[in-house]
Formats: sequence, C-alpha cells, structure tokens
Amino acid sequence: QVVLIDLDMSDASALEPLTVCLALVDAPVIVLAGKDAHRIAQAAIELGAQDCLSMRSEAKFLYKAIKYAILRYQRSKSHQRTSEEALQRSNTLLQGILESIPVALCAFDQDQNLIARNGLYQSVLGLPDHLFCQSPTSFASILEFQITQGEFGPGEHRDVLADRLSQVQQGM
Repeated sequence: QVVLIDLDMSDASALEPLTVCLALVDAPVIVLAGKDAHRIAQAAIELGAQDCLSMRSEAKFLYKAIKYAILRYQRSKSHQRTSEEALQRSNTLLQGILESIPVALCAFDQDQNLIARNGLYQSVLGLPDHLFCQSPTSFASILEFQITQGEFGPGEHRDVLADRLSQVQQGM
C-alpha cells in the first residue's frame, strides 16, 4: 500500500494536504508535483514523504519510486519497533533496579512531572493509585493530595500548596 498525492504548487499552503495525509495514513507517501517538483522535494521529504516526483516522470521512475518507498517504509517501521522494544527492555530493567532499592525513591523532570518511582515511595507516603493513573503525574498533584490529608498542618489548602511549590522552585 502506497499513497500517491498530487500537490499543486500554486500557493503557499500546497504542502498542507501532505501534512494531513501523513497524520491520517500509516503508509508510505509519494508526492507528485507539477513543473516545480524540484522546489518542494526537500520540504516534502522533511515532512515525511518517501519521495517526490515530477508529474512528467516516466512510468518506470514511478514504479521504482513506489518499490523503494515501500522498502524504506518497511525498514523504518522495523527500526522503530526494534527501538521501542529496546526502550521497553531498558524501562523494565530500570524499574527492577528502582524496586530493589530499599528506600522510598522518586525523580521529577524539569517541569516537575514524576518520571520514576519505586513502590516504597507510594506506600511510605500513603499515596493512592489514582494519583499515578494520570500522565504525567505532577509534583503539585502529589503535594495537593498530601495537603488534603493534613500532612502540612492547618491552613487554606490553596495557600499551603502555593507556598510549598514556591519553596520547591526556589530550591528549598
């Protein structure tokens, strides 16, 4: 399966149909363009097209482009699957290491989203499963839960949350 898309280069939005096509279709896409095919070839390929040919191309070039587009696409998909499988194995290994550490452990990214934790982190802090169902789990949502449980003493929840987040941002 290959998608051939005819792009008219008469206006600036000519690549828009290609962008839509690539978002909707899981197949290699070859762009067919008029006399200005050379002008848009690089842009089309950078967007994700497998090839860009002139409408005046001979049938043998179109056949060859289709054949190679399918091969490149299959290779790309195979490489993507291999990479995803390797990433999954690495994540499983990392989670196993985290679980074997006998202390409550977590890590947050620069946006204050939880990126790693072990089971002890959740159990020691008494955090419910539903906090970790959302993706990403924010530091603020964990802190907010703890505040509602009275972990930080009395006070308006909103004020306590703002104060604690401010302290974290200041590096305290």
